Amino acid sequence: MSEWREEHKKLLERNLVKDKSSDKYSSISYILPVPKEKIVRIVSSPVTHIGNLCNAIDFLVPEGTEVYAAADGIVIALKDDSNIGGFDSKYWYEGNYVVIKHYEESTMYEHFRYMGIVVKVGDIVKQGQLIGYSGKTGYARGPHLHFEVMKFYGTGDEDYVTLKAKFKDFHDVYETIARSRS
Repeated sequence: MSEWREEHKKLLERNLVKDKSSDKYSSISYILPVPKEKIVRIVSSPVTHIGNLCNAIDFLVPEGTEVYAAADGIVIALKDDSNIGGFDSKYWYEGNYVVIKHYEESTMYEHFRYMGIVVKVGDIVKQGQLIGYSGKTGYARGPHLHFEVMKFYGTGDEDYVTLKAKFKDFHDVYETIARSRS
């Protein structure tokens, strides 16, 4: 457990997470971004899901699992050229990701495999549309999909809070996470 505490301390010292949080739920009901039958476990990392990431969710799935748009929107950002990762904060910015804008909320999907994204910036996506394949790039212990619903409050890349995600096809995911911790 000391390894986790050290990593948590590094993230705070390097200002990689912001001291902003929210207890609000998303206004949109999303679908699960990965096939339910492929989910090994759903967690919220006590190391990285702090501050403005406090409501982020990790879906532990095998590498190469299909990732789908959780709602209709437009792809506003992505990165898919990283082929490195590990459990060290030096990999924080190495995760491959997609950000989709949905009206006043955005969703972020991270840790895609190298060149594993099948959409591009500017694409209009439909709920349930394939956007890529899971991996373990960036700050990751193993293969999973990091998912968060973001609400921006400023103009900077880090000026956001994560909202609690509401899912159409799954009971309260945060209760599932709380049960897995006890």
